[in-house]
This record gives sequence, C-alpha cells and structure tokens, in this order.
Amino acid sequence: MEIDTNDAGLKLIEVGKKEEIYEIIVNTINSPEASSPEDFTDVEHFIQFEKDHLKYIPESILNKENLVKVVELLLKYHPDHIPEEIIVPLFKNVNDVLRLALVLSGHSAADLGKPQKFKSFKNWERRLFMKLLNNCGGDRYDDLIKYHNIWTRFFERIHPLKYKKIYPDLIEDLLGTYRFFGDPKNRQLRMEYTFYQILLKLNERIVKYKEDTLKLIQHKKIVNHQNQYFRLYPLNLAIDINNIKQFYDLKFLENDEDDKTPQVNYEIINEEDIPTIRTMVRNKRIDAVLTSRSYPVTKDEHKKILEKFKNLKYVPNDLHDYIYQYLQKLVFIVHSGLDEMNRIYGNSWDNEHKYDFEEEYFNDIIKGMQNSSQTLYNDLIPSLDVESIQKRMNEIQPLLKQLSDKVHEYKRQRQPFNSKWIELISEKKTEEAAQLLSKKPGIFLRQLDELMSKSEEVQYDSILKLLEEVSHKASLKVLLSIKGYFQKRSETLKGRAFLIQGSIENKHKNKNKNTNRLVSTNKGVITKTRTTIYYTTKVK
Repeated sequence: MEIDTNDAGLKLIEVGKKEEIYEIIVNTINSPEASSPEDFTDVEHFIQFEKDHLKYIPESILNKENLVKVVELLLKYHPDHIPEEIIVPLFKNVNDVLRLALVLSGHSAADLGKPQKFKSFKNWERRLFMKLLNNCGGDRYDDLIKYHNIWTRFFERIHPLKYKKIYPDLIEDLLGTYRFFGDPKNRQLRMEYTFYQILLKLNERIVKYKEDTLKLIQHKKIVNHQNQYFRLYPLNLAIDINNIKQFYDLKFLENDEDDKTPQVNYEIINEEDIPTIRTMVRNKRIDAVLTSRSYPVTKDEHKKILEKFKNLKYVPNDLHDYIYQYLQKLVFIVHSGLDEMNRIYGNSWDNEHKYDFEEEYFNDIIKGMQNSSQTLYNDLIPSLDVESIQKRMNEIQPLLKQLSDKVHEYKRQRQPFNSKWIELISEKKTEEAAQLLSKKPGIFLRQLDELMSKSEEVQYDSILKLLEEVSHKASLKVLLSIKGYFQKRSETLKGRAFLIQGSIENKHKNKNKNTNRLVSTNKGVITKTRTTIYYTTKVK
C-alpha cells in the first residue's frame, strides 16, 4: 500500500536520537511537579542500564518527591558504587532526608508529617543519612522541631550519637533539648517523680474504694423474716447486672431512689411496712455494689507499676524498701483476694434466710461484723505513707525546676523562625521582622499585608525594596495568589466559605456505607469525620 507522506492527517514516526532520550530523562527528573509512576519507569530503566547515567543527573532537582525517587533508584541498582559526590549536594533541607528515609522504608515521600514506622537501616545507609543531614543548612533546627516525634523515631534507627565526633555541630542540632532530658540522671529524676504521681493517684483510688466499702457496710441493716413480706406483696428485688453501675456513686445511701431498680409499687404496701421494704431495697443495692465493683488496681496495672519501680535507680534505700513492700501487699487485691470478704458482707442479713440463730445472738454477730469491718479492710488494703512520698517529691522538685529553666533558656536562645518574626511584629519591630521573613520568600509574601498594615509610613520603602528582592524567588502560584488578594483587598465581601476537610485517607480507612464519613483508626481510637462547608457573613 502506497502512503502519501504529504497527507496532513498522517504523522511519520521516526527512530529517536539518543540526545532526545537523554533530554526526556532530564526533563522528567527535573520536572517542577512530581512525575507519574509511568514516567519514572523510563527513569528507572535508564538508571539501571545506562552506563553513563550519572552524567544526566541534574545538579539540583526541583521536586522533592522526584529527588528521593532518583536517589532511591541509585541506591537500589548501584549499592556497591554509591555516587555520594552526586547525591549529597542534592540535599539542601533535612526534610528531604526524612522523605528519603520514608521511601526506603516502603512509604511514600508524600507521607512526611504522618506517623510511620522506619525500617532497620544498614550501617552504610546510616552513614549516608548522616552525610546528607550534615550537608543540609538553612533552618535545620526549625525543621527538626516541626516533626519532632517523627525525627525521634528516625534517630532510633540510625543512632546519630555514634557520629558525635565526626559531626559535632549536626549532633548539637539533632539533640536539641534532649541533651538535658536525655541525661541519665535527669531522666531518672523525671521517671521517679512521674512514678510518685502515679502512685499517689493509685492510692487515691484505693482509699476511695476502702472508704466506699466501709460506708456500704455501715449503712446495711438487719431485716429478719423477709419471706413474710414476699408472701404479702408482689416484690421483685432482683437487680439487672447491667444496671448496677448506676449505684456506684452511693447516692442511694442518702436518699431513696424509687425510680431505679429494683422498683417497688409502695402504693400497695401498708404504711407500717414501707420503712422495712425500703431497707430491703437499699440492702439489695448495697449487696450488688459490694460484690460487683472492679478493684482499684488491675493485674496489668500492678505489673506495669512494679516494672516502673524496678527501673528507678536513685530512690533512697529506706523509701525503696517501703514502696516495694507496699506494692507487694497490693498483690492480695490484684489477685481477687477481696472477693470472699466482699461476699461475706454482701450476704443477706436475714437470720431466718441462712443462719437460723437466736435473734439476739444473730444481731450481735452482725454488729460485730460491722464494728470489725474497718480493722479487717485496713489489714487487707494497705495504706500508702503519703507524707514520705511527698517529702521525696519536694526534694526532687527543685532539681526538675533547674532542668526546666535550662531547657527554657536553651529554647530562648534558639528560637524557631516563626516564633521570631511573630515576636518582632508584636513588639512593633516590623523592619526587623521583614528582614527575617525575606529569608523565606513564600512566607514573606503571605505576610506582606500584615507587615504593611503594622508599619509606619517611613518604613514602606524598605519593605517594598525587600519585596522586589525576594519576589523572583517565590513560586508563580504564590505570586498569583498574592496578586489576586491585593487586587480585591479593598472590596467588601458579602460572605466567606470555609472547607473543613475530613480525615486524611490512609491504609486504615474504612468507608461507612450509611454516610459519607471516613472512619480512621489510630492507636485503637476510631474517629469519624465529615468534609463540610461552613458559611459566614463575618468577614475579616
């Protein structure tokens, strides 16, 4: 078949030249936007098979995601000949290093700021990370503060303190306030103080449990011959186990709550029998509370407290021995040792029902049980020597105050960027604030309106001069948004709309079929959110 090459509807496809392929690869790598996975497949094959692939790696890569993808491919296909002289200069910001760590751990570079787990890095990877971090300048300390928790997880994997002699300035920034909190003795003091706080709160629960128990026992009354009342009246004094918690506040001891289970129709009861029936109802509730409440300390809680205590190294010997004995005594409570005692006091106090003693003797037994209850429960439930604990806490407090002052002074001397310019503007030092903001063109442009509105007229020229100097360094997107803002700045708006976005999509998300909510799970907590638009007539 003959083809007319002059036909405008046809396009001749020729074999491309090598130079054109190289140009495509360079443009893909240096694209200002993140390149698609399909485009990066070509880059991957190029890095894998092209002998001179390093010649075509740009000196700077604009997009952060493209940067870490390229470095990942270099490390993947050439681990024996890592071109550090090419890779290290590409990293100017420590957050780029964090992105690389995320990608090497199987995550996306876009996951920066999200809680993710890092893999266990090899020694050569750790050395490379330290070189990359050391090459990064700018506001390195600010960036480390911004994602403090993520950096902490990352440092647990690369062990930066091993490189303290090689990179002393870098380690200074990486440590931050950890140099104070991480000191072994300071850490021990903080752990010890926190332990005492936990112990005091636990003691409050134990004391409350014991006081409530004794209060219940003292309010319980003897009611003999209860069967005759069940024969006279249609009484159902059973308590649903799901309704017991409503009595845990013990308010029913002070006033009769007739609207709560068990409910009795007092209109059909003879007036002289009503006090006895009320006592029977109150006793039933007392028995239910006595035998159903959870103990003030669980097995898991006791185990964790004991583990924390054993990790403390500077507790005075006498106090150490006392606390250990106290925790040992709690074992009886933890392992249901109070069950039998609570059941004894939770039995029906009706001589005819169970005991069949002489009535006078039975009354003496019950009175003896009530009188001895405090002694019995005091023996079974240990009391904490709060005074000794408080004394030790008072000894630690000045040391922790000194530590806190050191940290505060350290933070004051190394004030983050945002905190600096906000403080300067609040102190009406707008020229100094403008000079500081000019180091970050994007932020300078976004704060331009505030700078101008809070400046004196004589300061306008210096701020506008800074604007001329930094505007060409900002992205086109920021420049256009600022232009649009100032063009409409003087117009009175009738209203504004705010978009409140729902939860960030992640691998744990689950769509609710009945609504448009996203159900996100984080650390066992389920959060339901909804993307919503709010309108207001209040305009800035």
